[in-house]
Amino acid sequence: MYMQIQKKLFTPVQIGPITLKHRIVMPPMSRLRAQWPSGIPSDLMREYYSQRASDGGLILTEATAISPSGRGYRGAPCLYRDEQVTGWKRITDAVHANGGYMFVQLWHAGRTTHVAVTGEQPVTASVDPAYWADPNIFVVTPDGFSRPSPHRALETTEIAVIIEQYRTAAVNAKRAGFDGVEVMAANGHLIDQFLQDNSNKRTDRYGGSVEDSVKEPTQRLLDEGATHEARTLGLALRLAYTLCAGSIELLAELGLDRSGNTLALDVPSESSLFVGETVQRRLDAVARSLGMNPVIRHRETGLAAGA
Repeated sequence: MYMQIQKKLFTPVQIGPITLKHRIVMPPMSRLRAQWPSGIPSDLMREYYSQRASDGGLILTEATAISPSGRGYRGAPCLYRDEQVTGWKRITDAVHANGGYMFVQLWHAGRTTHVAVTGEQPVTASVDPAYWADPNIFVVTPDGFSRPSPHRALETTEIAVIIEQYRTAAVNAKRAGFDGVEVMAANGHLIDQFLQDNSNKRTDRYGGSVEDSVKEPTQRLLDEGATHEARTLGLALRLAYTLCAGSIELLAELGLDRSGNTLALDVPSESSLFVGETVQRRLDAVARSLGMNPVIRHRETGLAAGA
């Protein structure tokens, strides 16, 4: 059994428009080494990622902010200004020189941040004073660890602005030399705050059922990706499902060619016990909202990745 898994790990796999030579993928891992306060990737980040690039392998970057309000921690990199694009281009060039591929994880922290990081009041789906009062929740600020700042709910009209920021960040990703993007929709950050019942109490078209809360923003993200200037970027969506037995992150690979009309989640066989009705229900809801067919694929091994 072990030899079969080992052999599979070192076989090619297709991810959107690219073909990896093996299935060992470096997942997003925050290192908070970007220059502060500019958010420009540093020389240390270039060294870090180039050291870990492998021939035909894939690296997913740490969470990278799409806007000033999307920044969650001191030292997290950004991708909304030209100088940040230039900084990332130095890194993707180094990874490509070693034969590797690189996706950037596009991220908006939502309420999980502090005014000292964003320069403005954090935003989210719905206001929950208990969140910023929770003594167990901390974020990294210029002055060290601190509880999140009080947040406010986004106005309906503001959500379109954030979706446009994602689109602009995807364009910047291509300019920076990335081979694809991953949209961060997990771990309690902004998109996940819209997906979770306990953080989304909205009564407009972005609230209510899972279908209602994700249909328009997710569809627009996918449509913008599909009409991207060169259609050469891979696209992935990272979703988190909280279960009574714990939490499991599932990576949904969404190629830009949606002719197959399938939203597939690849789940390692050893995780199959955690894929219960909650996961299936949310997958079904997201897929239906996009007019796609939901599929959970249990495999002995797929991409060896997780954050």
